[in-house]
Amino acid sequence: EELCSNYGRIDVLWFDGAWPYKPEDWRAEELLTKVRKLQPQIIVNNRTGLPGDFETPEQHVPWWSPPKRPWETCMTMNDSWGYFEGDRNWKTPRQVIATLVTVVSLGGNLLLNVGPRGDGAFPPEAVELLSHIGRWMRSNGESIYGASGAPFTTTVGPITAKGNKAYVHALRWPGKAITVAGVGNTVSGAYLLATGEEVRFRQEGDRVFLEGLPATPPDPYDTVIVLELDGPPRGVEYKPR
Repeated sequence: EELCSNYGRIDVLWFDGAWPYKPEDWRAEELLTKVRKLQPQIIVNNRTGLPGDFETPEQHVPWWSPPKRPWETCMTMNDSWGYFEGDRNWKTPRQVIATLVTVVSLGGNLLLNVGPRGDGAFPPEAVELLSHIGRWMRSNGESIYGASGAPFTTTVGPITAKGNKAYVHALRWPGKAITVAGVGNTVSGAYLLATGEEVRFRQEGDRVFLEGLPATPPDPYDTVIVLELDGPPRGVEYKPR
């Protein structure tokens, strides 16, 4: 009651540690009823033993079977939720950015954990990692914020979409050309999101060929190529012959 009454509007309440208890041990029904009475707009996760408003896969991306309702992958920067000086297994910027774009392409949200030190400061490794991610987001955030997945496929990485644009995330740089398949739209333009530089393309049916690309990736983590479409992304249903 104190948390929900003394700190203004609260958008999310993220429970944890339900195990080994049952919902009745938490008095979960009573708890959530009070929470929603005090903060009617709030959303809560699924860790009281009740379904809540969204799923919370932990330390993995459920790419093989994303939840059918809102979900949020929660993940650490190394292997520890709290600060642990001996844990040196920090993820790289490339790993975190790849996780982020994959989650968004599957319709989810990423909750990236930082374990502060005893004095409240972030570990230098976390600051460095966040700095790299922040620089990438400043140039490519359009492909993440408010975006979801696109019904297209390519071999170089996930594809996100927003409005009348699709964003090809080239996590694996192929060299001079990229093919995008399953495109039911007419493509009117293509360009690098970070710089606005035009990308040469041609479209044959449901396939779009991005050509004349440099031999090395313009971005060391994820080069994003924007496809301008004639409407919201439409996929192509392949029927067996």
